Amino acid sequence: MIRVQGFQGSGIRVNRKQTLDTLNPRILGHFFPYSNLGPFTNLVAKRNNIMANEQKPVRVIPKEKAVFRLDKNGVWHIDDEKFTNQKIINYFHSLIKKDKDGYFLEQEHRDFIEKVYFPYEETPLFVFRVIKRDDGLILCLNTGKQIKFDPEKLILKNNDLYIRNDEDLIKFNDNAVLSLADYIDDVDDRYVINIDGKRHLIQME
Repeated sequence: MIRVQGFQGSGIRVNRKQTLDTLNPRILGHFFPYSNLGPFTNLVAKRNNIMANEQKPVRVIPKEKAVFRLDKNGVWHIDDEKFTNQKIINYFHSLIKKDKDGYFLEQEHRDFIEKVYFPYEETPLFVFRVIKRDDGLILCLNTGKQIKFDPEKLILKNNDLYIRNDEDLIKFNDNAVLSLADYIDDVDDRYVINIDGKRHLIQME
């Protein structure tokens, strides 16, 4: 089980001892799934909407002090434990942002915005699912974003498959790789991917 109180002091703060009005209404349903919080969340949401245009101070947590991390497979950990609650996992992925200093999670509180840079291996961005559509393949990222598949940007590194999207390096998880298996061939000890009748060489690093 994830020890919610483990966030206290550094990283995104979610604590059962906190008053309801200090919590982002989006997170209440994740950490208090069995509580009847409807009236409270509505009240908090209304107040947050009123305060939306007010400038709030930003509290920055450096990655050295973050209590959570993202491993090479796109799995969140706190201390030595993996996250197990899928709603919390999805929520954390959805918070990932990037600025000139790197990747971070951002959460808005009543009186401030918390910005937490976190440790990760290789990249914090992953392809979790591949969708086949009439206009081509669509990659579904862990952040909730979707991008169109460009076979020219595929990279094979240390037997793992990646794709570049502008300056970002995105890693395919096992399920996403399996979705592409029917498109990939081994030709003269090099891997190629066949898309729309065209053969594209997968670059190796």
